[in-house]
Amino acid sequence: MDKPVLLTDSILEPFESESKIEKVEATDEEHLTVWLKDGRKQTITIERLNNEKLQPKVILSTSVEDFISYVESTE
Repeated sequence: MDKPVLLTDSILEPFESESKIEKVEATDEEHLTVWLKDGRKQTITIERLNNEKLQPKVILSTSVEDFISYVESTE
């Protein structure tokens, strides 16, 4: 890998010169919140992780000042 990778509380972050992560917090087994240095907050939700019949579903939500600006999902 040509870029360094930083491991921060279960987050792998590829970066070129400095980390963009300010803080990471796991609120429970399905939710991880990442605060970025530019003021954005990303919430990662992993549903159905332990379900043997259904594929896990990952939802990434990005917000600025509590306004959700972007949502992406594996479904």
